[in-house]
Amino acid sequence: MNFLQTNYSNTTEVSKCHVFYTVVIGIFGSAICSIGICGNIISLLIVRKFGNLSATFFLLRSLAITDTIILIGYVLNLLLMEYLDYMDLILEVYYSEYQYVFMYVIFPIYSMSVTLAAWITCLLTIHR
Repeated sequence: MNFLQTNYSNTTEVSKCHVFYTVVIGIFGSAICSIGICGNIISLLIVRKFGNLSATFFLLRSLAITDTIILIGYVLNLLLMEYLDYMDLILEVYYSEYQYVFMYVIFPIYSMSVTLAAWITCLLTIHR
């Protein structure tokens, strides 16, 4: 039984909401993140080719790298959760190994990347 269906009595309404959530968040979110990852890789290549050793180009490269880490972490977490939910394994896996991997590996790296991206944006603003 699906995790969302255990809390509600009207299963058709919940399954429609789950399909909508899967399509909007799973497919469109992953597509937008994939476009962002491709854009960051292209900007890294362009900045690397035309950029000199100035602080502006260093900050732009750093921002592209941290944004790519954020997007990859978001896509991996999103796809894993959707797959586990589809296979009706979300509660068993979430409360076992994945919880510790998420708490001690994925979430700290993701949080540091978000904080670093914000500080790099502030530095770029001050520098320019």
